[in-house]
Amino acid sequence: PTPVFARLLRVTEELKRGPALLLKGCRPEPPAVAVYYSAANWHASTLSSGVGNHVNNLGFAYEKWFQANLLRSYDNPDREAAAVSAEDAAFYHLWEGSPRAGHYAASEKNFALLLFDLGLDFQLVDGREVAAGGLEKYRVLILPFVEALSPAEGEAIVRFVEDGGLVVADYNCGLRDGHGKFYNRALLDNLFGIRRPENYRLALAANSVTVDGTAYQQSLQARFSSVFSGQNLQVSGARALGCGDDGAPAFIAGEHGRGRTLYLNCDLYSYHGLRRNGRETEVRELLAGILAGMGRLDLSGRPRDVDGNPLSHLRLFRFSDGDLSCTAVLKDHLVHDGRTVSARLPLGRGIHVYEARLGRYCGQAAETSFDLAPGGCQIFAALPYKLQEVKLAAPKRVKRGETLTLQIRLGGPVSGKFVRHVLRIRVCGPNGQERRCLGGVIEVRD
Repeated sequence: PTPVFARLLRVTEELKRGPALLLKGCRPEPPAVAVYYSAANWHASTLSSGVGNHVNNLGFAYEKWFQANLLRSYDNPDREAAAVSAEDAAFYHLWEGSPRAGHYAASEKNFALLLFDLGLDFQLVDGREVAAGGLEKYRVLILPFVEALSPAEGEAIVRFVEDGGLVVADYNCGLRDGHGKFYNRALLDNLFGIRRPENYRLALAANSVTVDGTAYQQSLQARFSSVFSGQNLQVSGARALGCGDDGAPAFIAGEHGRGRTLYLNCDLYSYHGLRRNGRETEVRELLAGILAGMGRLDLSGRPRDVDGNPLSHLRLFRFSDGDLSCTAVLKDHLVHDGRTVSARLPLGRGIHVYEARLGRYCGQAAETSFDLAPGGCQIFAALPYKLQEVKLAAPKRVKRGETLTLQIRLGGPVSGKFVRHVLRIRVCGPNGQERRCLGGVIEVRD
């Protein structure tokens, strides 16, 4: 096999020796963050982007759809600045004349990276689910370049905030209805505490946004690049925590009922570029303060370096099965330096930690330490007790054709419930080599 598939094969075989069955019996921990999606808004985004093209051309490496200088000839020697094919240029000219306002794909991608870097997972919620009241199990709703919202979706979002939720939107939110037609007035402007005058316009220009304020006992400070901002947007009943160099208000925080709102009035498209070059800390910690203060989320489970500083580029996957909890950590391979990172991961107090891939006991501690290379993964299992012993009883001899009966005894807690365990049974032949066809992986339950 190729080197990539050789590694994939090794990892697959390793997971089949126990960790896969361990995780199979667990449930993913439900996320507290929902990210909006709808097909109608995707199509509206395509109309607004100015480039009706594939998602990967909307900013996987560069935000190509608003950089006219990238639409030069394909054989330009400056490949990084001219990485647009003739087909891409044809698409651009097909949509030429339409306003380039952004796209859901690029916005959602950057919000997703931010959430992953904060140790959070999220759930994509369809607009129909939103309209049917499906937001009640979440605490935060992200609206990444959501131009198109039906009246029913808008009403559901307002109820979500009134009941104590936090809604975060970047810009151009709620300008269109569920069919892509423009409203006379944006659907959620009252909710966000903003007003668009008749001469309101969206500016497309190089800009920097500065946030310097305090909200809900969180100090919010950052400066980053942005290209879109709502010019002459007026704040009405909310508070701007920042502004752009162009003077447009930014990060407009408001309250409604028991909940809170945040309207950025700018984009976060620069985050993935900052992240690739290791300069994402300010923007990442800005969102951390917003979600902790305004969204009331607990971010104490974030991975940190040996000095206690929060780490990016590590994605967490959390699972549970009763008193058994599992946390998988995956290091992003698309990072600025490609170095192995030394990290500490909080897992809770009074628990016993096992490294599931190696079957190694890590001790009883509130956190565990590990090293992880780009593309690497660790799986930690947390139990309320230490497994004291594993005893195996079997007959000394067995003849061909006979059934081999094994008795396995686990030494667990003195009192309390026994959690589910996974055991791997290895059978070796007379030559000492493992006979995989005779072994297996089994579950042991209380």
